[in-house]
Amino acid sequence: MKIYTFEQFVKTPHKFRFSIYEKKRKKYCDNIFCFDIEVTSYFVSGKNVYGISDVFKRFNYDIEKVENFFQTCKYGALPYIWQFTIDGDTVIIGRELPQFLNLVRYLNKKIGAFWYCFVHNLAYEYAFIREYFNFEKVFFTESRKPLYANYENCQFRCTYRLTNLSLAKWGQQCGVEKKVGDLDYTILRTPKTELSEKEMNYCIYDLLVMVKGLEQYRKQYAH
Repeated sequence: MKIYTFEQFVKTPHKFRFSIYEKKRKKYCDNIFCFDIEVTSYFVSGKNVYGISDVFKRFNYDIEKVENFFQTCKYGALPYIWQFTIDGDTVIIGRELPQFLNLVRYLNKKIGAFWYCFVHNLAYEYAFIREYFNFEKVFFTESRKPLYANYENCQFRCTYRLTNLSLAKWGQQCGVEKKVGDLDYTILRTPKTELSEKEMNYCIYDLLVMVKGLEQYRKQYAH
């Protein structure tokens, strides 16, 4: 497996062998592409910004005071890392979502065929990437729950809706262990926060679960 930062990937010459097939006079790419993000929750009071663990520490774990704080503060969520893989062999890591838009545009030109980018629980990632992607078509099965979203010759598809399984359970089925518990979601992180090797592996293994599971679908259905 080759792991690149986004900056490294776009500066490195690549000789990809994309698997292209034709159906009804339209070309499709049979490689497996997967995308995932990690997000931190933050809470704002005055000029101060806190993570969940910071809030509990501030009030010495007094539950009543913590609940009062959550009711009065402002809050939001910030993506601080994204990860993308081509067949599980190449992994690209970025820290800002506009970089991912540039990566998709890059691949649209390189692949030269219609391709699928799989996301586990697309509804969640969609809430963030829709700010950067001018999607041409989005199919919702319920309010705020897209099944797929088209951007140029790329279609984002939801693997959660395909499997109806959590990543952990899907990993158990296909023999890839999701690194449960290796990333503390209570800590406030930003795109500038350095991540440990253990935390990075957590991010990467989420992709590998999807790749392994999708390989089985591709084997069963030919594409």
